[in-house]
Amino acid sequence: DETTKKVDGRNTVSAVKTRCLFEDTECGGTDISKWTLDSPGCNVSETLANEMRVYNDMTVLSIPENHELGKTDTWFTYATMLTLRPELQIGFVGKMDSDTFVRWPVFFQYLELNWRRQIGTKPFIYGGWAIYKEVCSGKVWGRVCADPAFIADAFTTGAIAYLSTPLAQHVFLNGTTLQRKRDVWIEGEDMQLANMAYSDPNRTPFIINHRRGRYGRKINVHCFSDAERCRREYYESYPEQRLSRNHSRGRPLPA
Repeated sequence: DETTKKVDGRNTVSAVKTRCLFEDTECGGTDISKWTLDSPGCNVSETLANEMRVYNDMTVLSIPENHELGKTDTWFTYATMLTLRPELQIGFVGKMDSDTFVRWPVFFQYLELNWRRQIGTKPFIYGGWAIYKEVCSGKVWGRVCADPAFIADAFTTGAIAYLSTPLAQHVFLNGTTLQRKRDVWIEGEDMQLANMAYSDPNRTPFIINHRRGRYGRKINVHCFSDAERCRREYYESYPEQRLSRNHSRGRPLPA
């Protein structure tokens, strides 16, 4: 990939800024207002611009779209900066793939049944469908975790992943230096998020592994960009919304 270069055996992003970190002046430093583009005035389609005007529920980060070159770190940094606003009461910072449907009632039930005590006693939590290092260092996973640059005990696959606010604040904001954040870079967004979660050797995360416990395998479903499948999953999770839609006057629910 021409957008990446090897430097002393390590991966680093190209000169185009695709990974923004806290205190990095090229990205806005600690001023959260400089981390996003004006919306809907930015360069988007008119259809999307109209939706943004109507619903005002979308944020556009000021980096190029990229899959493996720092978009996830940029998002987590921005979202973690939002946790500094106490009125928002943000307990976790996370991400999910756009074609993943999360069954939120099942997810909350899963956490309540399996991890309630740990959530109350473990401040540094890293959650998702976890693959441990000894597994992903093997042949089946292409030995991706055998790379010496991968420092974590495990990584969570990208469909849904999250960090508790104390952990996110520590590793994405003031708990580690800007240089440390740069040093733990590894190509591959899931592994990079894990490297960030484990970037302070004095703060080992507690992993909530969706592979364990009741209902873990039912938390989310991959829709494979099939909007109709996502719609079916939505109405199965929220049947009252189907009734609401049937009684509405021409204002369809989002797909």
